[in-house]
Amino acid sequence: MKIKLGISNRHIHLTKKDFKIIFGSKTKLEKKRNLIQPGEFASTLKVNIKNNNKIIEKVRVVGPFRSYTQVELLRSDANYLGINPPVRSSGNLKDAEAITIIGPNGQITKKCAIISERHIHLGLKELPSIRVDEIKALTKDNQIIDNIKIKRDKHYIKELHLDQDDAKIYNLTNGEELEIIPQ
Repeated sequence: MKIKLGISNRHIHLTKKDFKIIFGSKTKLEKKRNLIQPGEFASTLKVNIKNNNKIIEKVRVVGPFRSYTQVELLRSDANYLGINPPVRSSGNLKDAEAITIIGPNGQITKKCAIISERHIHLGLKELPSIRVDEIKALTKDNQIIDNIKIKRDKHYIKELHLDQDDAKIYNLTNGEELEIIPQ
């Protein structure tokens, strides 16, 4: 079985309440483009995130609104900001790092920064590994990606999500098709 790869950059999910603090009550969460998963979209809006004196600008807001505010960072972002967020599934903010989110209308500081764990959107019951083509793999050790969480929902479209740091390790590009290894 083949699966399409979606490489994720840093981004933020917001509650309506936090959105209004950051952007004001007159701003709308407008769609720039749809993402692969149904109902998910990259918005036209961006924020800055900050820890101490370190700032990362133009972090994309992803819609729709969520019941929690969450900043998904790359490990390299976390190192730059001087924080150590946990690797978590979306929505699991246990031990999340505090981060300041800055918008045009205001700012908030919350314990909401995580690194998204590798995951696949599909309905398989087993925990698969992914084979990287020998030609693409940088070393023999980079031919198998494992420790991948399965996210199941009848509305999901089959897709593997890695962040940009993981994609670099395995020499992969967005939209590539990879082979699932049955367990």
